[in-house]
Amino acid sequence: GDAPLGRGGAFNQAGELIYAPAGASGLMRRSADGSVAAFTSLAALETAHQWPAFLPDGTHVIFQVVSADRSRNGIWLASLTSPADRTRIVDTDAQAVIVNHDVLYLADRSLMAQRLDPITCRPEGRAVLVASPVGRGPLGQLLATASGDVLLYGAAASSLRELRWVNRHGDPAGPSSEPTDAWDLRIAPDGQRVAV
Repeated sequence: GDAPLGRGGAFNQAGELIYAPAGASGLMRRSADGSVAAFTSLAALETAHQWPAFLPDGTHVIFQVVSADRSRNGIWLASLTSPADRTRIVDTDAQAVIVNHDVLYLADRSLMAQRLDPITCRPEGRAVLVASPVGRGPLGQLLATASGDVLLYGAAASSLRELRWVNRHGDPAGPSSEPTDAWDLRIAPDGQRVAV
């Protein structure tokens, strides 16, 4: 399926693929026969559905909803049979991952685990702390993954960069900048300025 600005995808055992084709769209469903159709659509004030993951049953999907309405932000659950009947299960502003029937998600900089009932797929009990500090990427990606009995996670690094002018030999050729959130640099044709 077309995913020009993809924001995650997940397969189930039957070969169904749920994926986010762009940063401002609902989710798409690619069936095992190759047909592609919309799986979710954005509700009022929602800007993206992204980072889907299948529950072990292969018929329920969790995904992150990004919305201007804070009460809609979070991890939502939908089924392949009735995706319009979705339910918010966790309040977070980052991706979540599934391990068995636990949803791992970020609360500030703490990795939390929320158990889901294997039958109803609804949260049961209280969330528990798994690890801290854990970070997120610039697009809401959780800097953690898990499989079976292995958990990998990392803290977020600073996005601040110190820009330095250097010559071909790596020697300083001008003053350094203050730390700044800089990316996508372009040097002007005269070689004296930089656009950030």
